[in-house]
Amino acid sequence: MTELTTNPETDLVLTREVDVPRHLVWKAWTVPEHLEQWFCPRPYGARVVRMDVRPGGAFEVQILDPEGKVLESGPGCYLDVVENTRLIWTSALGAGYRPVPPPVPVEGGVDCAFVFTAAITLESLGKDGTRYT
Repeated sequence: MTELTTNPETDLVLTREVDVPRHLVWKAWTVPEHLEQWFCPRPYGARVVRMDVRPGGAFEVQILDPEGKVLESGPGCYLDVVENTRLIWTSALGAGYRPVPPPVPVEGGVDCAFVFTAAITLESLGKDGTRYT
């Protein structure tokens, strides 16, 4: 895969530097029990239903209310996986790069689902730091 390019008119880019080794930041994104710990602000929670971290692999994360009721489910497909370096996924596709059905119309418009693609890149900073974008 070539270098990622962004469009400031349509793309949101966030960068953060943490005092955590890159391989542990990778685990926070790719190991279900780690992702569930930080994915939502408390008192909300997250449940990983599927996480097949490989190109074409499926994922699904459910967002839970404080009582444990599912508020939203976010299925998708990994597009690119380079261990400890890059993780790209989209909600436009399911496992095996298959298109997902469009949102179901509801009274007053469409449901709150939207299509997005996310790209996480990790860079080592010194001995024990990581910049992720």
